[in-house]
Amino acid sequence: MSASVDARARAPTTRWTSRATTRAATNGAARARRRSREGIARAFNSGGGSTTRRGRALRVARRGADADDAMMDDDDDDDASASASGRAAEDARWLDEDEARRARGATASASTRQRRAARREPRERRNERRDRGGARPNVLVLTQRDYERVLPIAATGEQYGYFWGDNDTAFQRVGLSLLTTVLTANAAPALAVPASTFFLWAPVALAARRNSKVRSAKYAGLWRARVISVEPVETRGTSSVDWMFNLVVGDRSGARVPLKVPLKAEYADINVGDDVELIVTSDDPYFYTFQAVREAYFPFLNVWVGEYPFLDRRGMVSVSDRLAGEEEARRARARG
Repeated sequence: MSASVDARARAPTTRWTSRATTRAATNGAARARRRSREGIARAFNSGGGSTTRRGRALRVARRGADADDAMMDDDDDDDASASASGRAAEDARWLDEDEARRARGATASASTRQRRAARREPRERRNERRDRGGARPNVLVLTQRDYERVLPIAATGEQYGYFWGDNDTAFQRVGLSLLTTVLTANAAPALAVPASTFFLWAPVALAARRNSKVRSAKYAGLWRARVISVEPVETRGTSSVDWMFNLVVGDRSGARVPLKVPLKAEYADINVGDDVELIVTSDDPYFYTFQAVREAYFPFLNVWVGEYPFLDRRGMVSVSDRLAGEEEARRARARG
């Protein structure tokens, strides 16, 4: 950088020096011619030659001196105009270079700001809870392994039993399988085997389809809440069951989830204030907004409340116990 700046500073000086040298040489020659003419005129005035010749010599000398003065003035004017135009060109060139440097600096500044913003992004995400305001729901984020354990894609035993249905449903499915096998045995033998086992794999396919709907979110967590209200409601004549169990759970953040399931005798021990755990899913890593899986687990009562068994119950109990043990260990370390 310093070398290029010095070279640019020396270039105009060299050019103006060569012009000044040429101008000095021209002016010196004009002055020499003027002195020669004045010497001739003085010689004639001192008595050499006639009066007529002396007058002619003086007039020639004066005209020559006037011409030399005019030429020197023209040279000075030309040099001044050349100097002014040269300085204007130099100024324009320096202005263009300054604008180019400022443009490069602006581009570099923009890229620097982008890099800094990219570095600040994780920090801003860590501070997202403070920026949003309000309390965060009491959700413990699950690892991918725990996610798979509590919300499997394949059908669990409870889900298979749910879709197997009662005896009438099972007999209907078996009959449909036999009929399909007879129809496809000759027309499409490749379909005869799947058709004959339809009554066995149909519950598995139905469970996998329903499980996939609750696994669309990016994150899963264990939400620890309390019972806000419980209310058995008679629905005789308006529903296929006589009584429904209305349950509302929530926490201090203000999050609320209502559950409405058919009433069972085991729900009689559930009271307001009881601890309850639900699996929630969200695309927000802080779970300020989430979707709750409609199956609640009461760890101290060992009771499950839900119309459909979304969760792998053995996996849910294992994950719940492990997270509770880890939290108790952290509290013990904090006290100690």
